Amino acid sequence: MIVAQGDELTPKLVRELLGTRAIVLEQAKPDGVANAILLALPHLVGNALVFLGDIVLEGTLSEPPAGSAVCVWDEAPDDATRENFGVLLENDSVAELIEKPADPRGLKCGIGVYALQRNCVAQFAQAPINSAKGEREITEALRYVKHHGFPLQAFHFSGTYININRIVDRSRAEEFLKSLAHDR
Repeated sequence: MIVAQGDELTPKLVRELLGTRAIVLEQAKPDGVANAILLALPHLVGNALVFLGDIVLEGTLSEPPAGSAVCVWDEAPDDATRENFGVLLENDSVAELIEKPADPRGLKCGIGVYALQRNCVAQFAQAPINSAKGEREITEALRYVKHHGFPLQAFHFSGTYININRIVDRSRAEEFLKSLAHDR
């Protein structure tokens, strides 16, 4: 589990759930999701299934393929793809990734779920850093590894997806989670 510096609640909850099996690493500064994933590299003994912490999912994930892959939300409306990242697929092979595409036609909506082989994660260290933000961003890191010999596949999500980017997203996510708790 990678957590932001100063986050005391998440490590406590993870350790309560997993006990000594939990490895919690702190990202000292917010320098990008790809850099956060790189923090886990010394602890990976195999492939990793990565879920970003700012998403809410309720639905079904298909089985990830054997290689590295990004998860796409097939039912996404165009505005969701514009706010996330677009994935151009050719028979479930990733042909291109586009961060917050202005024109999402022909693209699947990428969500913050990834199945990554250890050697793919290692290549993130070579991916470019966004000079304006000082971050190694995940979409750009995936583009980098894809264009440097690491093919990416897709696996699929069906259901409700909320990416928490704004206050209104957080409110929507809270209402949705309350409705789930109430229904069960």
